Amino acid sequence: MSDDLSDDDFSTSNPNINELLVNNSKIDGDERLVDQSLEAFNTETLLSSASRQLLTPMIDLVISDDGLIYMYTFKDYKDQWGNEIEGLVKVTYNDLQNKVNRIVNYEDLYVNGNIYNSIKMIEGSEKTYFNEEGTKYIIERSERVLLTNGSVDFEDGSRIDERESLWGQESLFEYKLQDRSVYWQWERAGISSGKNRGGWTYANEINTPLLLTSDCVHSFNGIPTQGIIDFTFTNTEDQNIFATLDFGDGCDRKAELKISGQDETYSIYF
Repeated sequence: MSDDLSDDDFSTSNPNINELLVNNSKIDGDERLVDQSLEAFNTETLLSSASRQLLTPMIDLVISDDGLIYMYTFKDYKDQWGNEIEGLVKVTYNDLQNKVNRIVNYEDLYVNGNIYNSIKMIEGSEKTYFNEEGTKYIIERSERVLLTNGSVDFEDGSRIDERESLWGQESLFEYKLQDRSVYWQWERAGISSGKNRGGWTYANEINTPLLLTSDCVHSFNGIPTQGIIDFTFTNTEDQNIFATLDFGDGCDRKAELKISGQDETYSIYF
């Protein structure tokens, strides 16, 4: 995300909860940025001025026993919000007839100064077609994503490791042929978990799907327009703290955090 998050944005009384909320927000925004950058490159479509990338990754194709491997090398990659990507993304297709089923490796991938390592196994289906008027090229995709062996080293020195996630996501892309602009939306629900340097662990479940859309400028930085996440934070004494993060229903940076056992509701600004 291009905006720096501060303690004022995450003002609960527990620094470990603050850190885990901040870092989960950064992960969501950074991974969405990488996905969208690869999507724009693969479709060979210039995006509208609202989301145009200033530089595109270089790509190498490798044919191996594992299948067809796309090696995306990002160098000096930056968008108009200041989001930056540097490093390697390896995408392996073991079924050349299905470009949805794939394995995605992040290998010391720098995104906005944060270093990602993980393996994502993705399965699903895709439908592509032109609208009746022939003015739009449309991609509809349904995917199941399993993330394993995940770790993130953040620019501020914090870290999340033991990352595991399983989620389903629905995505839609509409490319207007005349002005080469794009409308997109992502909807995601699932579970994830991890651990910070201080020994605190988290587990979360998206009970109401997170929705991001190009109609909202904040979605370009990974902030949902709606959705609810239930968190379980576990401290070093194996005590659980339950919380709910509600993104409401609108285009803004605000979400409401309710911690079980507390009367106060915290306003969180992403």
